[in-house]
Amino acid sequence: MSSNQLKGTPIFIIDSLIVEIYTIGYRNEGESIVILIKVDNNVKYSGVIDCYEIRGKGKYINKTIDILQKNNVEYLNFICWSHPDTDHSKGLDKIVNSYSGSNTRIWLPEGVFDYDPPKRKGLAKIYNTMNEQVKKERVYTADTGKDMMLFEDIVFRKGTEDYLLQMKVYTPPSNIIRKKMNQKFRPNDYSISFLMSLGQTGFLFTGDMTGEIIDNVYSKFSPLILNYLKLPHHGTDKSKELLKYVTYSEKVCTTLYKGQDLPKETVLKEYKGICENLYVTNSKEELEKEKFGIIKLEYDLINKKCSRHFCKGAFEYE
Repeated sequence: MSSNQLKGTPIFIIDSLIVEIYTIGYRNEGESIVILIKVDNNVKYSGVIDCYEIRGKGKYINKTIDILQKNNVEYLNFICWSHPDTDHSKGLDKIVNSYSGSNTRIWLPEGVFDYDPPKRKGLAKIYNTMNEQVKKERVYTADTGKDMMLFEDIVFRKGTEDYLLQMKVYTPPSNIIRKKMNQKFRPNDYSISFLMSLGQTGFLFTGDMTGEIIDNVYSKFSPLILNYLKLPHHGTDKSKELLKYVTYSEKVCTTLYKGQDLPKETVLKEYKGICENLYVTNSKEELEKEKFGIIKLEYDLINKKCSRHFCKGAFEYE
């Protein structure tokens, strides 16, 4: 079914309103997130943040595509390329080419096209794909304060209770990006982070934003109380800056990055202090056994509860 043909009229709920978030990681590197909003078991809104794939036996393993296919998603409402690093990008061109419809919004970081192709580190195919979408008027740039709903109200309604869907960009800050234009290209500085809220339930997606950018932006906003937080930058020391601005998150999720020995144990311990549960997509001890790990969280907004499901290497950090 198509999940991106929405207008301003309410979406009525008979029984259930579920937000499913799939945090996907791979045993060496790679990150992707799938967001599905389901009403009475039917996908009504969907989005993908980043993508990664690895070579399997005779084909690529791309769990993002597998999840979309399993849930019969025809077109996505939005696709977000958080920043131009390979571990967030492999296979994203396939997502764009296969799941973009006339109403799909493709979000890229402010300034990401301002660097010459030689500086784009093997991502030419994805840049070319995005340029084709620019011609179709589907591409938008994200910077601090941007409304990713573009002032379109999507309301889910059960009886007299409304659940308004909102998505607000926190990073990257346009003024800092412009200042850095003549400096060394650091992809993480461009990383999109945004807050999605549905009713009173909040989800913060953070890409690979780090210390300086976090301090510059999040210090200007009220401290956050969340239901889901994607721990930024795979749990480096620089990701700890966000702890100054998040009071609490019911769930925290992160992905593995083998080459940098991430996430760091000290960082996990600090984030564990602000949440009920902290999940990681792959265990360092299981690297040779599982090629990927998926953390699936189901937020039941009507009954106000959350359930989790692990696939392959995913586990809870205690």
